[in-house]
Amino acid sequence: MKKNYYLVPILLYGPNNQFSGLLEGAAIAKLTNRTLVVPRFFGRWYRDNASAATASFDDVFDLAALAAYVDVSRAEDVQYAAALLAAPVPKDRLRHAMALIPLPCCPSRKLEPPLRSHSRATAVAKALDVSATFVAIAPLFVLDGERRVLVEAAKFRVRAPEIRALAAKAEARFFGTDDRVLAVHVRRESTDLGCDDRRRYVVCPRPRDRIETSEILAAIAASAREVGATSVYIAHAPNGPPDLRGERDELLAALQQNHSISARSASRGDEMRRATRTQGLDPFRISLIEQEICATAYAFLPSARSTWSATVTFDREARHRRVLQPIDDLATTRRRRRRRRRSVPQNHRVVY
Repeated sequence: MKKNYYLVPILLYGPNNQFSGLLEGAAIAKLTNRTLVVPRFFGRWYRDNASAATASFDDVFDLAALAAYVDVSRAEDVQYAAALLAAPVPKDRLRHAMALIPLPCCPSRKLEPPLRSHSRATAVAKALDVSATFVAIAPLFVLDGERRVLVEAAKFRVRAPEIRALAAKAEARFFGTDDRVLAVHVRRESTDLGCDDRRRYVVCPRPRDRIETSEILAAIAASAREVGATSVYIAHAPNGPPDLRGERDELLAALQQNHSISARSASRGDEMRRATRTQGLDPFRISLIEQEICATAYAFLPSARSTWSATVTFDREARHRRVLQPIDDLATTRRRRRRRRRSVPQNHRVVY
């Protein structure tokens, strides 16, 4: 480890993008033999007005676990000098991210040429082999092509002890000793950010471009049969369009009544507070608890194009736990098969 050389991760966008940035930042610090300066805070989702504006690092992740992978330091423990910015970041986002660490804004010197997205590990190590004491980088998507490196780092990105304990308490209350739980993440969104005119996604709210509730139900039931799950946990925050606000309860009822599967969820504040017997849980912490439940379940069924699902997927891959194809893929495959069956005449007979 280079003595007194630091990597400052500029963590941008919503919580799970920040968590991904922390993961990449740890991997880059390891590659470049620098100490990772961990942020003091993580910021909430921009539409989450019910949670505190920030959550402390120690309330989200286990610093001791991360320190077993890479040398770490808190901002208050370093003698900060102006950092070298490794790639351009919009000034307003840079200022916000530096405040979460917190360190003075903003780095005036820039790396030339700047570090590019989707870089190989060797290219990152070479580009950041500089004499600057502090290098600041927005690490999101810099190493996204180096999955093996990121999965190794994910072994040490462990949630805070309290979050793990609350998740274990909720699991025990819901499922007792049942160890065949399929965890499902249904990511609904009210904006078109995750839409694609060429393909349907769970995250897309447009009726013509989204995966419908009946298709999600079929994917969950088929996945439960595939893995031999006797229980299902559904993480489904109420963020979707108005016509889908009752979807989660519809899925829970249908799984139990039509498929004889014990299905539970605690994505809403009152539900998770009852499940954990803990007051004061805001949406940010509830989301962390649900991620821990999904990370430790027997199998996991994710939503495509979801950073929330991606966080859990890394957790599971790092610990060799089963991750199934996304709901979106299963629904698309199922629809194609139905169309092929319809295209074959019912009474088709070959005449010789």
